[in-house]
Amino acid sequence: MGRRRRLCLQPYFLWLGCVALWAQGTAGQPQPPPPKPPRPQPPPQQVRSATTGSEGGFLAPEYREEGAAVASRVRRRGQQDVLRGPNVCGSRFHSYCCPGWKTLPGGNQCIVLQQCSVRCMNGGTCADDHCQCQKGYIGAYCGQPVCENGCQNGGRCIGPNRCACVYGFTGPQCERDYRTGPCFTQVNNQMCQGQLTGIVCTKTLCCATIGRAWGHPCEMCPAQPQPCRRGFIPNIRTGACQDVDECQAIPGICQGGNCINTVGSFECRCPAGHKQSETTQKCEDIDECSIIPGICETGECSNTVGSYFCVCPRGYVTSTDGSRCIDQRTGMCFSGLVNGRCAQELPGRMTKMQCCCEPGRCWGIGTIPEACPVRGSEEYRRLCMDGLPMGGIPGSAGSRPGGTGGNGFAPSGNGNGYGPGGTGFIPIPGGNGFSPGVGGAGVGAGGQGPIITGLTILNQTIDICKHHANLCLNGRCIPTVSSYRCECNMGYKQDTNGDCIDVDECTSNPCTNGDCVNTPGSYYCKCHTGFQRTPTKQACIDIDECIQNGVLCKNGRCVNTDGSFQCICNAGFELTTDGKNCVDHDECTTTNMCLNGMCINEDGSFKCICKPGFVLAPNGRYCTDVDECQTPGICMNGHCINNEGSFRCDCPPGLAVGMDGRVCVDTHMRSTCYGGIKKGVCVRPFPGAVTKSECCCANPDYGFGEPCQPCPAKNSAEFHGLCSSGVGITVDGRDINECALDPDICANGICENLRGSYRCNCNSGYEPDASGRNCIDIDECLVNRLLCDNGLCRNTPGSYSCTCPPGYVFRTETETCEDINECESNPCVNGACRNNLGSFNCECSPGSKLSSTGLICIDSLKGTCWLNIQDSRCEVNINGATLKSECCATLGAAWGSPCERCELDTACPRGLARIKGVTCEDVNECEVFPGVCPNGRCVNSKGSFHCECPEGLTLDGTGRVCLDIRMEQCYLKWDEDECIHPVPGKFRMDACCCAVGAAWGTECEECPKPGTKEYETLCPRGAGFANRGDVLTGRPFYKDINECKAFPGMCTYGKCRNTIGSFKCRCNSGFALDMEERNCTDIDECRISPDLCGSGICVNTPGSFECECFEGYESGFMMMKNCMDIDECERNPLLCRGGTCVNTEGSFQCDCPLGHELSPSREDCVDINECSLSDNLCRNGKCVNMIGTYQCSCNPGYQATPDRQGCTDIDECMIMNGGCDTQCTNSEGSYECSCSEGYALMPDGRSCADIDECENNPDICDGGQCTNIPGEYRCLCYDGFMASMDMKTCIDVNECDLNSNICMFGECENTKGSFICHCQLGYSVKKGTTGCTDVDECEIGAHNCDMHASCLNIPGSFKCSCREGWIGNGIKCIDLDECSNGTHQCSINAQCVNTPGSYRCACSEGFTGDGFTCSDVDECAENINLCENGQCLNVPGAYRCECEMGFTPASDSRSCQGGSPGFQLIFKLDQPQQ
Repeated sequence: MGRRRRLCLQPYFLWLGCVALWAQGTAGQPQPPPPKPPRPQPPPQQVRSATTGSEGGFLAPEYREEGAAVASRVRRRGQQDVLRGPNVCGSRFHSYCCPGWKTLPGGNQCIVLQQCSVRCMNGGTCADDHCQCQKGYIGAYCGQPVCENGCQNGGRCIGPNRCACVYGFTGPQCERDYRTGPCFTQVNNQMCQGQLTGIVCTKTLCCATIGRAWGHPCEMCPAQPQPCRRGFIPNIRTGACQDVDECQAIPGICQGGNCINTVGSFECRCPAGHKQSETTQKCEDIDECSIIPGICETGECSNTVGSYFCVCPRGYVTSTDGSRCIDQRTGMCFSGLVNGRCAQELPGRMTKMQCCCEPGRCWGIGTIPEACPVRGSEEYRRLCMDGLPMGGIPGSAGSRPGGTGGNGFAPSGNGNGYGPGGTGFIPIPGGNGFSPGVGGAGVGAGGQGPIITGLTILNQTIDICKHHANLCLNGRCIPTVSSYRCECNMGYKQDTNGDCIDVDECTSNPCTNGDCVNTPGSYYCKCHTGFQRTPTKQACIDIDECIQNGVLCKNGRCVNTDGSFQCICNAGFELTTDGKNCVDHDECTTTNMCLNGMCINEDGSFKCICKPGFVLAPNGRYCTDVDECQTPGICMNGHCINNEGSFRCDCPPGLAVGMDGRVCVDTHMRSTCYGGIKKGVCVRPFPGAVTKSECCCANPDYGFGEPCQPCPAKNSAEFHGLCSSGVGITVDGRDINECALDPDICANGICENLRGSYRCNCNSGYEPDASGRNCIDIDECLVNRLLCDNGLCRNTPGSYSCTCPPGYVFRTETETCEDINECESNPCVNGACRNNLGSFNCECSPGSKLSSTGLICIDSLKGTCWLNIQDSRCEVNINGATLKSECCATLGAAWGSPCERCELDTACPRGLARIKGVTCEDVNECEVFPGVCPNGRCVNSKGSFHCECPEGLTLDGTGRVCLDIRMEQCYLKWDEDECIHPVPGKFRMDACCCAVGAAWGTECEECPKPGTKEYETLCPRGAGFANRGDVLTGRPFYKDINECKAFPGMCTYGKCRNTIGSFKCRCNSGFALDMEERNCTDIDECRISPDLCGSGICVNTPGSFECECFEGYESGFMMMKNCMDIDECERNPLLCRGGTCVNTEGSFQCDCPLGHELSPSREDCVDINECSLSDNLCRNGKCVNMIGTYQCSCNPGYQATPDRQGCTDIDECMIMNGGCDTQCTNSEGSYECSCSEGYALMPDGRSCADIDECENNPDICDGGQCTNIPGEYRCLCYDGFMASMDMKTCIDVNECDLNSNICMFGECENTKGSFICHCQLGYSVKKGTTGCTDVDECEIGAHNCDMHASCLNIPGSFKCSCREGWIGNGIKCIDLDECSNGTHQCSINAQCVNTPGSYRCACSEGFTGDGFTCSDVDECAENINLCENGQCLNVPGAYRCECEMGFTPASDSRSCQGGSPGFQLIFKLDQPQQ
């Protein structure tokens, strides 16, 4: 099972923590048990590929992170300074001063003794009897590791910032939860519901998307997930929050619609008539009938998938939008309302819409009419605007509602109706408006007027039926020779007077399944519930609710019955109270369902999720207890006791149940550990408090506790229970740090802890003995004969000493006696000292010679003297042939070629030099440096000199150059010896020429050009700077010239701003700089921008411009000078009366509406009389002029067009189809009804009757139900039948032939309307499914696999395979002893220990490693104190001692025992005296 679930991992969802299950083989299977503890891993280079292996192939996150942490720790250790010398504890990788010692500030030797009474562990230092712990440890003795951020989710701190996590969690603080489980979308009454099918997720993914609870037993999701908000999850590598694509992560989301992912969420776009469900996140149909108030007003609403329709009662039709029923009943219409009563009844019968929306004021069906709604009211709008029926606009102005004749009665009728009259009276033709084509007002009181008894009037024979169309009401008039007779219409019969009276058809009860309602000449049926009227409305037939309403009987099958229907529910579903649908039967409500577990109801089924410690019973309806004590390895080191739903471990004395409750571990009760027992008393108490296994498993000879008790003997049962992994390992498998336990364990060395052991790394001067656990002194004088070369070597404990002869000194670097270098005292003056054995000599450099003393070098070579050094270059050659001492003692900064920087002779003051020896003599600078005073005279003095200038010149700041500082006139321009543009005031030559001046002085002297040598001499700082220093004091100072102040008149029409070394002109608005950028000139804006003024002429002015605008434009708008258009429409609101004023560029125009034209002044709009323009307007009517248009007043028989500008014939067929049931054909002044195929026209000439084939032949649809439809019928076939092409017969479906795989793994037998599957062994037909489904014996527990085997379901059966670490046929599995069969990967230098289902490796004594790779421990190198009085030799897994003369090896060859007394006496005499 573990392999299958991991093979189903989707690569795309791996980082999401979501596992999508395959539809076959894993759907619905329970979660696998937590994996067994990981098997020992080989070294990293031997780890198998991450995509292979029986356990899924993914390296655990802990393994990767721990490896990275080890690498980082190795790097850090390599970077710290290594402590050297004695009193150093720890290992070569992590050293620290032993307790009681510390280093000097900045040093690396532990040589300062601390006075402390406590022992600090883990590198802690003692101060004032308290331990100062290193980072990562706390406690009185620094024995407790610290995890700064804590360990979450049950993890425990096992080292500095290192947590050991329980199963299902990982990360530095065990904060990442990688458990997977079901996701639920609802929580009701603490029960999780709405499980997402097809996936198992991590809690992070579930709660970040649509989940509200997760796992089993389920856990509530937090209100706001952390660290990312809902819709985001942290990236497993970077930790950054990234969006979840819910559309791909959650199968079946937005089912029935389209899922669109958004940042932080998703969107379901459902089709019309559907909405997104809050609980299932699927698109579900909207039941408009239940949520829209007032829908199908006066009618019945019927919901459909994605929509609905209205079933309207008799006399109503559906509105254009199909949302309501409109009254189409006809009644009386009144055009007037007098004193609150309806008056002026209009001829004919009209609907309420035809009456109230056009001519009428009152309308009614019965004897009491009602007032029409007020025009403009909400009721009027609903009746006349919103309530138009489908098919067109009924009864516009001028229409003839109700009838088909001239004014709305029978065809060819020509009157306004009849008044009450006597029986059989006949009006006189033409007397009161009865002539054809002439409207009358009716006949007066009955019995009045002439009575016609003969056949002739005025000697003429009259066809009474022809001339009196209103004879024989409700019948047909047939003339006879002497009179006429009446032939009654259908639904009427003749009474005794021969008149046609109504026949009450209801007396014969023609409406089966309904109530009969008689009407004049006919009747109609008012059907009972479950029945509907035929198109003739004179019979009630059954409604097939199964076809009419597609949403009936969800989760079941709808079967129509006479007047109703019946739902046959699928397995696992039950009928709702209204009997219209099938809902899931909640098996979880059954008492004791899923005992000892949680019941989760599903559509048509349920499932039990057992509590921890329980397993599902074979019938899947309850959970039984798991006997955990049968699990191998449970309660290791103790006794397992099973209980209901769990177990407990009973541990022997000294052990307690571990954190996971599955193993007996050390009690962790801490006390004092003693290093030995002498005469029954514990001695050598160790600092700090440890557990019993940490003490006794380190050495069985120790004692433990208060009061102290000896540790159990090594071969005793108590020792094996306490130290199950052997010496050096605690009961819970942790290594014991013997170095931290006993600080004095390695005298004269540093203790290094090893897995299950330790070794001593000896201090300098000591070496380890054969056991590697002691340090003995090394006789350095004997080992290295070259020590103290040229002197005498004497051995001391841990070191040696050297005595050197006179003239030599001991050097610790070479460990020899070396000659003293006298040259270090610099005895040679101006020369180089050369040392030799016992003496030295002086050597002079070229150009100098040694004096008679042999210690002084006298200068003798001349070279170039340089004044200064700039950027390592020598500059300004003062003199080419000068002694170095003369040059460097006076003006020189460097000497020679190539030049050398001068070094001052500290023995002589400035200006004096030791030219001939040691005596300081004055240097005559005037002789040594000819020309040192340009333009002046040099005068020497003792130790210095000075320059004297002639009259008119003054010394500069250096005191060596004579300068001209006269004040004269400055000129801005010089043109061929002519100076122009003088500047007011007097200026020095540099202040003039280094600024803006072109010439200077009374002689009109041209200023030097920039770039010439004269310009550089005059202006050493460049343009814009002049010497502002006091030349008399010799301190030159070059400062920027402020041209704006020094030279008035700069920057005309602008502002002058001084800059460093120059100046800038900022011109006023309308001015720009000239070519020399010294003055501002006017800008001609009109020339630069010819279109500056737009619709006007630009006129330039100094510094600005003006605009002269054209007509219709003006300037000055919002302080702008350009010409803007004048908006005449805004300034004169009276323009364009009767129309719209439109502003144009420079003018305006009037836009007149339709039916208007411009006045002669073109400033007004006047109406056009269209009726006077043409005689062709309003055919069949009269033209009436109106403001802006015209309308037609139509003649009788015509109606106005929608724009009321024409008259058209009234199409009676467009008004309620002319009263025809089916087809209406319009003609000029009349119309005709006809029926579709399958119908016959009734005697009334309007109705069409259908032939009910289903009633005539009840078995016409064998295997289905016959439904009569207008003109034909349809067969609605039951399940297992299919309709023919014409849908008039039902044919049995042979499911076996149609789908050969319908009973896969079984045999199919066809039956009428269905089929039967005879399944093979291992398959069955499940509830709610068809076909043979594989029985998952693994899921239902119907297998006999061993508890240490994995059950794998296969088609029709199952297969058992032993888990890794176990062997067998799967039915029975026994532990695989990897240690005995040689399949383990332990090192040859390690011991293999078999465990249930696995094994572990432990390196043998003398070796170190993880058990898979064990390297030899070089005890001699790690503990230099081994083999005292001998030499340590390392051997594989151990060491041995080769003893010095006088000492003998011990029995284990790991130490040297004392020699003879005579040799010891000699050794003592050889020791130096204290």
